Amino acid sequence: MKFKTGRLSNEEIAEIERMSDSGLSIAEISKKLNRAPETMDNVIRMKVIKVDQLTEQELRLVQLLKSRPFWKSVIQQFDDEELGHYQYQWAKYNIQFSTDVTHAEESQICRAIELDILIHKNL
Repeated sequence: MKFKTGRLSNEEIAEIERMSDSGLSIAEISKKLNRAPETMDNVIRMKVIKVDQLTEQELRLVQLLKSRPFWKSVIQQFDDEELGHYQYQWAKYNIQFSTDVTHAEESQICRAIELDILIHKNL
């Protein structure tokens, strides 16, 4: 398949971020915008996750986070920098627990991350 090439417009970047936040995979976003998956991956890494370069496993975990029902309320509570921190911490906690996290543990992870962000916000 021949993908569209050239510089991404601001509208395309915003659309990629919106679709990523809604839980669509890189392949799905790529297909909808007719852009190479590598381009989508780069935009998501650079624009959506600003804290650190993430591994493929961490990126998949962040996409899993964005598919959770509570994610919409999280994005309303925090700014972009704080959301980047939230995503980074979410991925790291899930890797630490080998992605074998129960619902109760997931809730505790969310509260721990939120508390960490709020503590740093007030310092």
